[in-house]
Amino acid sequence: MRARFTAFAVGLTIALGSLPSIAATLKEPAPISINPQRHPLQLLGVALEAVKSSKNDWKVDGSYGMTEVPGGYRMRVTKEWNNRHVIYAYLTTTPQSVSITYADSRELDFKQGSNGERKIHGSYNDFTKLLTNEIAASLSTMCSDYSFLQNSKEAPYVAISASQPLARMPRTTEQIPGTGFVIREYTGFLANGLPYNCGPVVAVFRDDKLTDAYGGTAALAKLNIQGELISQRHASGQISYGQAAVEYKEAELDFSQSLEAHRQKQLVTYYRLLASRLAKNEISVEEFDYLAIEKEAEIRDQQDAIQQKQMFERGLIAAEQGKVMAMQDQAAAMQAQARAQQQANFQNFLRSLKTTTCRTVGYGNTATTTCN
Repeated sequence: MRARFTAFAVGLTIALGSLPSIAATLKEPAPISINPQRHPLQLLGVALEAVKSSKNDWKVDGSYGMTEVPGGYRMRVTKEWNNRHVIYAYLTTTPQSVSITYADSRELDFKQGSNGERKIHGSYNDFTKLLTNEIAASLSTMCSDYSFLQNSKEAPYVAISASQPLARMPRTTEQIPGTGFVIREYTGFLANGLPYNCGPVVAVFRDDKLTDAYGGTAALAKLNIQGELISQRHASGQISYGQAAVEYKEAELDFSQSLEAHRQKQLVTYYRLLASRLAKNEISVEEFDYLAIEKEAEIRDQQDAIQQKQMFERGLIAAEQGKVMAMQDQAAAMQAQARAQQQANFQNFLRSLKTTTCRTVGYGNTATTTCN
C-alpha cells in the first residue's frame, strides 16, 4: 500500500508540473476519527511530525502560529511547487478528530459561487487527501493512552495492577525511605499493545495510594517528590523561603547535571548567601529571585564560553567561518531556550512556596501541572 501511495504521489507531482486550468469542486478530506479520545495537543504534535516528514513536501507555516479553537487547537500547513502554486490548509485537532480544511491558495483558480459552492484546481483535493493519509499512518504509531492512571487517583497499587494489564509489571520500583512514597516506572506501549520506544511512564504512590502519573522517568519523579516535601516543610514553618529555594535548586541541579561540578558548587554557595541575606531582611524575596536567576545565567555563560573555546582548539568546529557562525547561532538559541525553561521551572517552584495548591493533568505520555 505504501509503494502504491508513493507512486501516485510522484505521478501527481509530474502531472501538475504545468497545472492546466482544471476546476473541480473543492472537497475536504474526511476527518480522521480518534477512538479512544486523546488530548488535542498530543494529536497535534503527532500530526505536525507527519507534515514535516511528508513525502509530498508539506511544511508547517511558521508565520501563522498555533491558535485555540472550540475543543482543540489549529495550525496552518502549506505546500508550494513550481514557485507559483501554493496551498494553505488548516490542521485542526480535537480529542475526537484530526482534520485538514481549506485556508487559502495561490495560482489554483479558487472561486466561490453565490450559492456557496467552492471551486479549485483538483490538485488541492489530491494533495490534501495524501497528507491526511500520511497523518493517519503516523497516528498508528502514537503511544497508548495512560490517562487511566490519572483517573485512578487514590486507588491502591494492587487494584490498578489487577484492572490494567499494561500496568501489572513495572520495570523498576523505588521506595523513598521515610516518606511513604514509592515510584513505579513502566514501559510505554503502542495503542495495539506492542512494545515501542514510547518512553517511560511513571506512577507515584504514597502509602499505597496513587498520587500522580505522567510520562517521565523515576529520576524526574524523585525531583517532583523532593519539591513537594520541601514545599510542605516550608508551609509548616520548618524552613524559610530562602532555605526552601536553595534545597530545591540544589536538587534540580543534581537532576539536570547541566553544570560542571565546580560551577554547580559555586552556584549553590551563592544561593545560600542570598538565603542568608534574605533571612536578615537585607534583600526582598523579589530581589532574591532576580539575583538568583542573574547569577545562574552568568555561570552558564562562563561555562558555554569555555566549551566553545575548547571546541575550536580541538578542531571540532568546521573551519569555514559561515558554518561556524551557523552552528554557534543554533547552539546559542538552544542554550537560551533551555535556560529559559529551567528558569521558568524554578520560578514556578518559588511561586509554589507562596501557595501550595497544585493540579496535574496527564494525557498519554504528557502531563501539565498548574499551581494556583
